[in-house]
Amino acid sequence: MNGIKSINSKDLVIEHFMSLSDEDRYSRFGHKIKKEALDEFITKLDMHHNEFWGFTDKGQITALIHISCHEDAVHCERVATFGLSVLASHRGKGLAQSLFDFAYARVKSKGVSKVYMSCLAHNEAIKKICSKANMQLQTYQGEIEAVTQ
Repeated sequence: MNGIKSINSKDLVIEHFMSLSDEDRYSRFGHKIKKEALDEFITKLDMHHNEFWGFTDKGQITALIHISCHEDAVHCERVATFGLSVLASHRGKGLAQSLFDFAYARVKSKGVSKVYMSCLAHNEAIKKICSKANMQLQTYQGEIEAVTQ
C-alpha cells in the first residue's frame, strides 16, 4: 500500500467506483448508479474545482476522496464538499480517516471556510469521521449532512 497520492486518471476513478458493490455505490452516491452515469459524471467534472486523492495497491485505487471546491455566493465564502469510498477488502485500516484528515488540511490551507459531507443515515463509518472532526450532523429523510462549524 502506498501513501496518499493524487489520482489524475478519470478511468481509474471510474474503475474504482465500479469495483464497489452495488450497495457501496448506493451508499457513496445516495442512489443506484450505473457505469454510463458514472462515465458521464466523471467526464463532465471540471478538474479545476475537483480533485481526487487516494490510496492504491498494485495499480488499483483502494480508497478515494473526491474534493469539490466552490464559492458560495450567498454567504461570500469558499466551501468544499467531500465524497469518500473504500473497497470492502481495505476497510478497518483507517484509510478513510487518513484521506479525510489529508483533504481537510488541504482545503483549509486554500482558504476554505466550510466543509460539507453527506451520507446515508446508516453509514456509521462516515458519521464517526464527521463526528471526530466536530462537524454538525443534520438528518434529512434518511440522509445525514455534516458541516464544519
